[in-house]
Amino acid sequence: MGMWNRLTTLMRSNLNSVVATSEDPERVLGQLILDMQDQMTAAKREVATVIAQERQLKSRLGKEKRNAQEWEKKAMMAIRADRDDLAKEALRRKSEHDALAEGYQEQWEAQKAASDTLKESLRKLDFKVGEAHRRRQSLVARKRHVEAQRTMQKTMSSMSKNDPMARFDALERRIDEEEVRLQASIEVDQVTSGPDLDARFAAITRDAGASDALAALKAKMNTQAKGVHVSFEDEDEDEVKREHAVHVGA
Repeated sequence: MGMWNRLTTLMRSNLNSVVATSEDPERVLGQLILDMQDQMTAAKREVATVIAQERQLKSRLGKEKRNAQEWEKKAMMAIRADRDDLAKEALRRKSEHDALAEGYQEQWEAQKAASDTLKESLRKLDFKVGEAHRRRQSLVARKRHVEAQRTMQKTMSSMSKNDPMARFDALERRIDEEEVRLQASIEVDQVTSGPDLDARFAAITRDAGASDALAALKAKMNTQAKGVHVSFEDEDEDEVKREHAVHVGA
């Protein structure tokens, strides 16, 4: 039972340290698991020693019982041989082995009870170590979750106090105002300076282009008209020549 008490004291001490101080729970619990594993190793050695002692006592008990049985058989042989003196000696030796066997029986029963108790404690200890592993994993996961939530809360709180999107909104409003002022300035310039100089030159260019196109069209029409007149004169001259040729032939 000593190992169980040591383990319980160890666990209570380490857990009280986590609660009473600001030590990192993950580190402390990890160290607690290592300490429990060390205690588990020591407990296994202790239980193995007790089991070995219990088996030695059982072996000695069996040996003394077999010796007593052998001397009893010898005593019976001596009686059959009418050797009561040898039978008495054999029975005396049997009695010695019976006494030793009785002592080993008591020791073995006590050691067997201690061995069974320690094995049961070892099973409980193994379960506790496994449970400690599982609870450590759960507690570490919960601790990390809390830390993540705390970090997120700090981040969101910082952003609410100095929202970067608010700076985007302010910049957009300033650009909108500058665009409006620029457009107003352009309209004012147009009102005060009259039609734009470039626009007037563009109108002159369009007028000049239209005049050139008109002159080109008129020249084309005159050329076509002259061509038609020359063609009609040539046809009349050819007709006169043909009639003259006919008369001469006649």
